[in-house]
Amino acid sequence: YEIPSCDWSSDVCSSDLNSLITGLSAGIVSRVITNPIWVANTRMTVNKDSSSSTLKVIYNIYQNEGINGLLSGLGPALILVTSPMIQFTIYEQLKNLLIKFKRVKGLNTISSIDALLLGSFGKLIAILITYPYYTIRARMHMKKIEDNNDNSFKLFYKIIKNEGINSLYKGIESKILQSVLSAGLIFYFKEEMMSFVELLINQINNKNISIKKITSKSKNVFRK
Repeated sequence: YEIPSCDWSSDVCSSDLNSLITGLSAGIVSRVITNPIWVANTRMTVNKDSSSSTLKVIYNIYQNEGINGLLSGLGPALILVTSPMIQFTIYEQLKNLLIKFKRVKGLNTISSIDALLLGSFGKLIAILITYPYYTIRARMHMKKIEDNNDNSFKLFYKIIKNEGINSLYKGIESKILQSVLSAGLIFYFKEEMMSFVELLINQINNKNISIKKITSKSKNVFRK
């Protein structure tokens, strides 16, 4: 058994490509719309200002820094849209590879535990690749627009030059604990639900077959 290559002219692969493009577009739009909320949330968390509401902080940022202040950190936020893509790509590739080995034993699917481990690993790799941009985004959120003339790539270079690469990964432990476990459980329950639904459908189909057999026998009896 070999993992089939994708022919993008086919309906299935075209559908996958359309879903990917749609997901990316939705992610980009979502990041742009919610970026002011993230800027306000970051400043409220760091400044520990519980007296102001999110809307009030957003308004103050707009008054003092303009629309650019509300859109600070948008560049890294757009890059972070790729995180779910990385996660699901790794998950699907490892899933296909695992199914390839399981077919030797006569199995065609992965277990819920397999899904948990693969989903967690995919999320871990995605975090390790994209986490520096969480750090950059947070720093850009905290800088006032008049003090922030650097784009995300310049800031990325400055942090590595002045503080070392370790500074880009500060706080990653809590992110890993939260996101990796959450992603693993999502894939676990997804497989459990699919197994449950498949079992339920099979039971319904079996009952329908039994009912048809009983009905057919009854008709034969009455005919006699």
